Parts: sequence; C-alpha cells; structure tokens
Amino acid sequence: MKSIFLLIFCFCINFSFAQIDLNVKLIPDSLLKDADAVIRYHKTAFEILEVGKTVTKVNYAVTIFNERAADEHNEIVLYYDKFSKFKDIEAKILNSQGQVLKTLKKADITDYGLSGEFMTDNRAKLVSLDKKAYSYPYTLVLSYEEESAKTLFYPAWNPIEYENTSIISSSFEVRSPAGISYRKKEVCLSGVKYSHEKGIYERWEIANIKPKKFESFSENEQYPELILGPDFYKMDDYKGPAKTWDDIASFYTLVNAGRDKLPDLTKSKLREYVGNETDKRKIIEKTYSFMQSHTRYFLIALGIGGWQALTVEEVANKGYGDCKALTNYTIALLKEMGIIAYPALIYGNKYSINMNKIADFPVSKFNHVIACVPLASDTLWLECTSQTDPAGYQGSFTSSRKALLINGKKGFLVNTKSYKPEENLQERNAHVTFNENGDADIQFNSTYTGIQHDLRSTYLEGKSKEELKKFLSENLDLPNSELIKFDLKLDKKIIPKINENLSINASRYYSKSGNRIFFKPSLGASFDIKGKTEDNRETRLYLNNSTLNFKDIDNYTFNIPLGFKIEYVPKNLSLSNSFGSFNVNYALKENQIIYSRILTVKGGQYSKSEVEKWYTFLKEIRKSDNQKAVLIAAK
Repeated sequence: MKSIFLLIFCFCINFSFAQIDLNVKLIPDSLLKDADAVIRYHKTAFEILEVGKTVTKVNYAVTIFNERAADEHNEIVLYYDKFSKFKDIEAKILNSQGQVLKTLKKADITDYGLSGEFMTDNRAKLVSLDKKAYSYPYTLVLSYEEESAKTLFYPAWNPIEYENTSIISSSFEVRSPAGISYRKKEVCLSGVKYSHEKGIYERWEIANIKPKKFESFSENEQYPELILGPDFYKMDDYKGPAKTWDDIASFYTLVNAGRDKLPDLTKSKLREYVGNETDKRKIIEKTYSFMQSHTRYFLIALGIGGWQALTVEEVANKGYGDCKALTNYTIALLKEMGIIAYPALIYGNKYSINMNKIADFPVSKFNHVIACVPLASDTLWLECTSQTDPAGYQGSFTSSRKALLINGKKGFLVNTKSYKPEENLQERNAHVTFNENGDADIQFNSTYTGIQHDLRSTYLEGKSKEELKKFLSENLDLPNSELIKFDLKLDKKIIPKINENLSINASRYYSKSGNRIFFKPSLGASFDIKGKTEDNRETRLYLNNSTLNFKDIDNYTFNIPLGFKIEYVPKNLSLSNSFGSFNVNYALKENQIIYSRILTVKGGQYSKSEVEKWYTFLKEIRKSDNQKAVLIAAK
C-alpha cells in the first residue's frame, strides 16, 4: 500500500509542476560545452480519462544561450480543432539568476484560424516572446494543458528534438484508469510500469544528456522515442477498436460509407469522355484525366472532415475537394467504368519518411490519401489532387514509402512506387562558344524526367512566364549569367519528361592570364551537398530516395577560340560504389573539348562501413567539378 501511495504522490507532483531554482550557475559544466540551449526539465503527463477523452499536461524550462536556440524555442504554436482545446497556458522569461523578467500576458498569445485557400475549423494559439528583448543566457518556462476528444491519436515522445541541446531531465508519464488499455512501442528506451486497483501508471525518463549532433545522411534511429496507440477510440459519433491496421481501415471506411454515389449527369459525361475505349489501362488514364479536368484541390476540414470526405455528388457539383474527396470521387468514377480501386492512406512529404518503425505497431500517422488501382502486371497509384500529373506518376511526395491500403474493413500496409535512378534523369547537352571579353554563349538542350522534372513542372504548369524565367535564372548554377531565351515542353508519360532549351550568356565565364585561358568544364554541373564526418558514428548510411536517387548525364562541347590550343585538361575519372558511380571523360579534337560527366546515386540504406566511402565519393566529385582546363595562345 505504501508503494502505491508513493506512486500516486509522485505522479501528482509531476502534474502540479513544482518550482525549481533555475539559476544558470546550477547547470553542470559537462552539459554546457557546445550547447546552444539546455533543457532544465521537460515533463509531459498524458492522462486517459475515458475512451473518448484525454488530457496532456506539459511543463518545461529551457535555458537559451544564443540566437539559434532562440529561433527554435521563442515561438510555440499549439494547434487545436473542434475535438481539442488548450488551457492554462503560462510562460515566463527568467534572467541568468533565475529571476522573472517577464510573465506571459494574454496579448502575447495570438489565436488564429488556419483558413486561407481552404475551409477548416482548425485553429492555433501562437505563443511568441520577443527574443531580442533579453540578454543571453535567459530561461523560458512554459506550461499548458490540452484536452482532447480525438482518441484515435495518442501523443508520441521524442525527447532529443534539437541539435546542440543538453537535457538535464526529460520525462513522459501515462496514467490510465482500470479497464482502459493502451499500446506502446519503445525505441532505445524502457519505462517503469505500475498497476493498481485504480489503473496503470507508467513513466519514462532520460537525464544528463550532452549536446548531440545529428548524423548526416542518417535516419538517426539511435535516439529514444516512445510511440503510443489506443486500444479503443472514440471520435464524434464513431467508436471502436484501434489495435490493428484492419481497425484503422474500418474507421476510415465507416466515416466515408455511403458517400460514393455519382450523379447520373456525371456518369453520362464520363462515358462520353472515355468513349469506346476497351484497353483497361487507357480507360484508367482517361478516367483520371476526366477527374483532373473537372475538379481542383480545395482543403475542407470541418468537424470530422479531416477524415470524412465530401460526398461524390458534392464534388461533382462543386468541382472541388481535398485529397479524401478527390480520391473518393476518382474511385467512384473508376467503379462506373468497371474498374476497382482503393483509397490508400499515406504520409506525404518530400523526404520519403519511412513507416518501417511502425509497420508492426498500427497507429494512424497519415496526412494524405491517394488512389490505388491494382492491375494484373502492375499497380497504378493516382495522385488525385494534381491537375497535371499523368496517371500512375507519384513524384517525391508519395513515392518510396509505405501506405495503408483500405479494402473495406481490411487494411494492408504496402509499398508505393520506388523509382530507379535512370527514371529520375537529368540529361544536359551544351555547346559553348567563348567571346573575346571573357564571356561565353551557351546553348543548353536538356531533358528532365521523374522526380528531377517535378520542380520545373510546377513552374511550367502553375506559374507565369516571368516566374518561370526567374526560377530558371536562379537555378543556372553559373555566376554572372543571363538567360536570353528559354523554351520548355512537358511530355506527360507515366514517367513524365520535360524538354528544355536555354540560351545563356555567362559573363566572365573564363579568366585570362597572359596568353592562357582558364575555365571549368563542369559548367555548373555540381553535387556539392552538405554533410559532415562523425567520429564514432552510430547509424547506417541513409540516402533519401526522394532527393538522392537519380542519374545525371552531362555532355558539353567547348569550341576553342581562334588562335588558341589545348594546353591541359584534367584526367579522366571513374568511381564506383554500391551507392553510386561517377565518371568523367575528356575527348580532345583539334578545335574542341568534349566533356562528359555521368553521376548516378542510388537511394537506400547502407551499412556503416559505407559511410567513409560516401564522404570520399562526395569529396572526389567536388574536386573534379572544380578543376579547370587550360588553353594557351598558339604560336
């Protein structure tokens, strides 16, 4: 009985957030070295009151030593909606002796709606404290409470959130009443759990953590993380189990049941649009094109609208919808044409976040929906929010990751399309003519496919000609250059392609010293990405499939000015590793230098033994791209 009392007492202390002396002199010297900030304490207490209600209490203090840390900590955004609210927000700024400089006022909290080019009842509270008003070091103390009625989603705990930040103490506690269970996944940590007649208490803590540098080209899976999941949920009028992928699929199916009836007019227009086509793939392509030409993206998240789509009839009549609504609409159109498709929940972003961490731990970590069309020899993924992408093309936002395929009450975690480097191609051909004043006239004829076409496609399809020209000019990678003419054409294949022609004048492209001309044959081709070597590296090499999975081919012809000849060109180079290859070749003619450069990078996970090879690879590419050729005046 004594141990139970002690546990309850300690738990209550954490909820009451007792005051602590926050004089900077009390920070251990071992935690000050290389620290931009020191988290003095960070306490999160998560309480499950009932199946449909939770409370999260957060209280922390962080001492800030410089502007970089101030940028990270001086502005706090708390998002809420119909199902959640924040209260008891308190904040103070303390000087280095731990004395109060400022106490948060209501005027320091801005409450605003997240409207704009969408319709939502989501809101946010912005807690902003002027970082320029205080001398370093100072300490920010903040506490708040969140009440939530969306219990399909439980919080996660990632205590090591910032680089160069020490942690004196950080803890996470769960309190659950008898009869309500939850699930957990512990990554690089373990907690202490107590059970008694009133429920369960569980606690995790890390302490005395020195500043960390996140490892480059890594998923940094070595840091502690706690993921929580409900066994049962309640949201609005919907409730049920939430233990399996089938349960999450069932919830999605339930909230969208009966919302897929097409108007008769839309059916007739669709059949007229598709015509007499009998090839299944072409029917899909035409149906997708019909959807694109009759709708536009518009986010709607009212009430349970973050999960529940507009009806198909509303989309057909209004001509707009968000990812849920447009996916639901597309699936209904395909069904009308006798083709079965399924919604697929996904976490969309350009960094190809991997869901492997929760593949064996079903929780809803999705922010997007796309359509999946299984075929006998292939699977087509349809991005229904795009008005320009060809059918089956995903791009960096949803490719190379896991998605939850929804088939009624069944949910299957599946892999989306992973593109090969040669499908993400950049091929550039250039002819270069030197002028007497150090300038060069350059004609580029280039091809961009797959993910390497994405950004150009965005500007070509959605921006003005002036905006496109500005984008192209800023991305020439040639100092002092001027874009004279440009022409781009989009070829909408399943691996889309952009053909680009540019006429450029590169001012001061080459330098002249005496009777010699010096210039870089790489002509703006570079792979100078940032990274840093680490002593005692802990993690594997990770090359992100959305950014580091491509093939570049450059073929440049340099016309040697009249009266000059070739004195020197760098040596040919050939590098090859499991993660890629790099080849440079110089072909010399009487009045021309032909420079060829091929770089291939294969995204994926590689062993720690490959890390140093990767850095050497980057160094050799940088060295090669910076080398100069030399011409000398002919005698």
